[in-house]
Amino acid sequence: MTRPDLGQLDTTGRLRRLFGDSAIYGIAGAINKLIALVTFPLLARQLSVGEYGTVDAFMIATNWLALVIIWGVDSAVARLLLDHPEDHERAQIFSQCLVWLALATLVIAPAVWLAAEPLSRQLGQESSARSILPLVCLQLPFLSVFSVSQSALRWTFQRRRYLTLSLGSAGVTAGLLVTTSLVTALQPRHVFMIALIVQVLFAGLALAFMRRWLVLPRSLAHWRHIAPIALPLGLIAVAAAFLPLLERAIVDGTPGLAEGQALGLYAAGAKVAGLLALPILAFQSGWGPFVIALSREREAARTLNAALLVYTWIIGIAVLALSTAGPWIVRLLASERYAQSSQVIFPLAMAMAVQGAGWILEAGINIAKRTHMSLVAYAAMLALFAPLALLLRATWGVTGVAFALLAGQAAFAALSAVLAQRAHRLDWRAGPAAALLAITAATGIAQCAMGSWFGDRASLAIGVAGVSALLGLASWPGPVRRSLGMLLRPPTAR
Repeated sequence: MTRPDLGQLDTTGRLRRLFGDSAIYGIAGAINKLIALVTFPLLARQLSVGEYGTVDAFMIATNWLALVIIWGVDSAVARLLLDHPEDHERAQIFSQCLVWLALATLVIAPAVWLAAEPLSRQLGQESSARSILPLVCLQLPFLSVFSVSQSALRWTFQRRRYLTLSLGSAGVTAGLLVTTSLVTALQPRHVFMIALIVQVLFAGLALAFMRRWLVLPRSLAHWRHIAPIALPLGLIAVAAAFLPLLERAIVDGTPGLAEGQALGLYAAGAKVAGLLALPILAFQSGWGPFVIALSREREAARTLNAALLVYTWIIGIAVLALSTAGPWIVRLLASERYAQSSQVIFPLAMAMAVQGAGWILEAGINIAKRTHMSLVAYAAMLALFAPLALLLRATWGVTGVAFALLAGQAAFAALSAVLAQRAHRLDWRAGPAAALLAITAATGIAQCAMGSWFGDRASLAIGVAGVSALLGLASWPGPVRRSLGMLLRPPTAR
């Protein structure tokens, strides 16, 4: 028996479909994060704080360079694959995508290689950078193929193969890191050698999964459909991924800390805060196809508003729970050397939560396929973040940079919502969701302040009170209870 499509389901059924699909990707992400939690203490304890910060910065740079090569082609190709269910057309689309990756890699990877020496001097860590940058360049073609194949598998609902690539690559990486640490003392270059080996293996496996779509392109005819979608999406992806690089560049200049130490502290806090990316990215993975499919339905507004409210309620609880447990998680996983990093967990986690709300509220931009409008929101975010981060860094150090990021993400979410309404008007009732985010933010700020003044016990008390208050909304008559009720009721077909 096949599952009914969205048009055959009522609001309850659609919500269950959305959160059910999100759960699949959430489970994959959760296992990935659990594997990462094995490697995080391993790296944090075996490397110095400065070396760990260097490794984190170069990993971010590697992912950013891969996005420059891909430039939104993965998302554009995924949408075309949905429009063309015929295997021969999908083969042409995917193979033409590989042509783009090959050409882009031939331009970008050699340029980065040639820039290795001046970049090493600029970063002030010449020995580490000189040994790492060539390994980064060698990774790029394999990482790009791996990422594009994952996207194609997800959008064509080949979940088993998607999970194999996602979980397999993370598991093999962790296994090799643990094995290497038992044989020799880990060095930053070892981390990137292992990453290269894993990317080669799993890019090959990804191509094996996609083998029925590997053909010689008859032409580049599909590019007239790929390019209009890929160019703005690529610019958005590259701009969004540039933000962590900009964060690290600003953090690295924090006064009063030894070279690389600020990077290491910020990276450790970001790693713990990154646990929140699990529910956010899982939800977002299901949200994209869900919104496009639902946009023409009569009850779309009711469903979308319920999804927004449930998201903000769950994510608010997760933010406060994570910031409450953060100091203990940091000490457990990374040692007392990283204790200061717990100060950045709340603002970084809250910034992710607000960004996720912005992704939901920009649904009108995706429905109207006017993705270039998102560039305005990202530009505003960067324009606000950079000067504010430099200003707050002078007073609050790395914590100031994290709060500047939160302010930037709030500007992004607000502007995205306004622009999306101009692109395609939806009947949002965002007041309750905004109130939940405001309550979460106020509680978290109070928690940070009381924790710095009176210690971890005061922070714990405020965090527990905030989580309890949000949980209580599930039983108190109101929008949260109604939206949760829609999700929990059995679906009915129309």
